[in-house]
Amino acid sequence: MTFLPRDEVLTLEECARLVKLFVRLGVTKVRITGGEPLVRKNAMWLFEEIGQLTGLRESVHTTNGSQLDKFAQRLKASGIKRINISLDSLNASRFQQITRVGDLQKVLAGLDAALSAGFENIKLNTVLMRGINDDEAEALVNFAIQKRIDIS
Repeated sequence: MTFLPRDEVLTLEECARLVKLFVRLGVTKVRITGGEPLVRKNAMWLFEEIGQLTGLRESVHTTNGSQLDKFAQRLKASGIKRINISLDSLNASRFQQITRVGDLQKVLAGLDAALSAGFENIKLNTVLMRGINDDEAEALVNFAIQKRIDIS
């Protein structure tokens, strides 16, 4: 993967300023995404800043799940209302192949941490790809039903 140079990426302070401006203009829902925002240094500061905004009814975190085991409690306390977790396979080797570096057990531990933290609105984002993971559709749906979470 090729990443943008640091000077071309918004700082956390710039992100917070934009969200504050949008909320002042009437935006009521914000989604923080980008693979895994929690790997950024001091990322929790952004979630905590956004969580204090009057007028913001829903804040959503879209994640690859790799950091949820460490941050689920703090995310809940910061005011995040919903978490979307990318999960394309329940097979560890296939998961690693699809994600290039992902650790399925870490993601599943993060999902459990989010449930333990009290998140009620958790959704799995699953992309089924012909010949790669389409044979797991039923298993992924059953997993979501078992965990009492949504899947799309």
